[in-house]
Amino acid sequence: MFRLILFYLAVYPLMAWSQGDSSGEAFAITLEPFLGYNKQSTTGRGIENGDQKNILFGSRMGGQYARFQTGIDYRLATGNYVTRQGARKYEYSQSGFGAYLGYLTPFLLRPYFVLQLSTKASLIPSNTVRTMRGDGMIFGLSVFLPLCSINFEYLKTEWDSIEESAVTRSLTETHSEGFNLSISWPFAF
Repeated sequence: MFRLILFYLAVYPLMAWSQGDSSGEAFAITLEPFLGYNKQSTTGRGIENGDQKNILFGSRMGGQYARFQTGIDYRLATGNYVTRQGARKYEYSQSGFGAYLGYLTPFLLRPYFVLQLSTKASLIPSNTVRTMRGDGMIFGLSVFLPLCSINFEYLKTEWDSIEESAVTRSLTETHSEGFNLSISWPFAF
């Protein structure tokens, strides 16, 4: 199902471009790098519950036609993971890849949705690395200003597995949720 959605999001801009400018709206290739702050909380079984505060950066790239935007979203976050019990502090990094769909309203707002097809997070407690894998979703709202936009996002990630010392085990009922605040620079070609 995810592959079908990703295929559609990749092919839609090409189909719109091949149809020409029949709606009065021109097709455009879009590129939108962003930089921001991420705060989220992780709870569940099989992992130490904790809070993350991260610097977030990434980019969205795709197409725009008739006020709709589709494409891919790639993001990286790096910062700290602080456990709730014992208040241990770990280095933390997270990456995610997904497909996005947005709509440009006439009021300089853009609601959008990102389906994260692959998300990976690494905790570094001491000499070992704990790597979690999962997928998730992001609901966002962009406010357009001259030359940039401000993005408010709610995200939720479901973690499926964790790997530590070459041993992988599945996670149940383990998820992260939080908020992102970022500034982006949208370009259309």
